[in-house]
Amino acid sequence: GPEAVAAANAPRESRPRPSDGDRWAGLRRQNFGFAGVEILPGNIGYIDLRIFAPIEPAEATARAALEFIAGTDAVIFDVRQNGGGAPSMVQYLVSHFLEPGGETLINTFVSRDYEYPNQLWSLPSHPAGFRPDVPLYVLTSGRTGSAGEAFPYHLQALERATLIGETTYGAGNPGGTFLVDEGFSIFVSTGSARNPVTGTNWETTGVVPHIPVSADDALDTALADAYSTLLEGEVGGSARLGLEWGLESLQLRDNPASVDAAQLARYAGSYGIRSFTVENGRLMYSRDGAPAVAMEALGDHRFRLPDDDEARFVFQMNRSGPATRMDLQLLSGRVIANPRN
Repeated sequence: GPEAVAAANAPRESRPRPSDGDRWAGLRRQNFGFAGVEILPGNIGYIDLRIFAPIEPAEATARAALEFIAGTDAVIFDVRQNGGGAPSMVQYLVSHFLEPGGETLINTFVSRDYEYPNQLWSLPSHPAGFRPDVPLYVLTSGRTGSAGEAFPYHLQALERATLIGETTYGAGNPGGTFLVDEGFSIFVSTGSARNPVTGTNWETTGVVPHIPVSADDALDTALADAYSTLLEGEVGGSARLGLEWGLESLQLRDNPASVDAAQLARYAGSYGIRSFTVENGRLMYSRDGAPAVAMEALGDHRFRLPDDDEARFVFQMNRSGPATRMDLQLLSGRVIANPRN
């Protein structure tokens, strides 16, 4: 609502500051739910969000997270460990990925406490700007609840994100605990989220993802989908290389390449300042006499350092005998040729 917009655009001096009596101290120590923000291989933005904190204290942190991933080619939100929180943060984050102007009705909230339905609209302006076209993914689990479900549900209804993971918990109708006779208490729903597109919500049914996989596999599945989708577009140079290498790394986890000892022996040797030896069935790499590091085989005479998607080591072979050259291919597209000594 208007108060969320006002809070989002308030000057920093007027925002709550840490103090002994700060009522947001607990949330502040949890970084307002933003547990991790990263740039993953292939230039994919990743935000691990555990709580939807009220926008009033959390706006600066939320904006910093969105600005950190502003240059990415796709965005993944991870709400697999998110139990819920405030609609104002849902509004803030969903709005960022919609068209500017504030003309999208995100949700209608119906409650016995209101005479009329309470509407949640997209923000007309946004401190972090708008990204209506970036590919967007949301990871879910069976533990994802309440506002953690509202976020993927509304994005799904707006056809704005691909949901990957498990069907969520199914807590769509907020309420309260009421005391009854004989000392018992009972939870009674006093309101209901009502999505303007679906006309309903996720109560008891949960949010059903587009791509159902176990929560443990959701991130890799989202990355693979993002890489494949982006590679179908007009992308070239180092950007394409980053996507191809990212996809290759995912496939490597499920199907590690193996190279026999005779073949490894053909790679062993010195190539300028770089040298390779074979130890216990692994190709070892050393530069300028530094301690040797075991390499990961990729197939086609290609190797990389462990979990390193910044470079590829490519051996050039004759039909028989040892390699004649090792090309160090960098993510920038540069290739450094290293003839065998």
